[in-house]
Amino acid sequence: MAAFRKLMSTTVLTWLAIGISVAAAGILFTFPADPMVWHAATWTLVAALCGLLVLVVVLGYVMATNQSSRTWRRVTPFLIGVACLVPVAVGLF
Repeated sequence: MAAFRKLMSTTVLTWLAIGISVAAAGILFTFPADPMVWHAATWTLVAALCGLLVLVVVLGYVMATNQSSRTWRRVTPFLIGVACLVPVAVGLF
């Protein structure tokens, strides 16, 4: 049970969402001519970025309310997650 709890932690899920969004973006740029691949990779990227947005907000809230949780293992995925979301936010404006 402890291994499952550790696997489902916000830090691990944040790293997973970052990896999926980077992989989906890489697939989009690798196969731009195939509409089926483009469609699947686009929706995968959208889902990963939505999940990343939720996880970054939760991780930021946990670090803001609990000072002992501000370790490099939580700060690093938080900052990388924000760095992945910034170009998307800038692109929306």
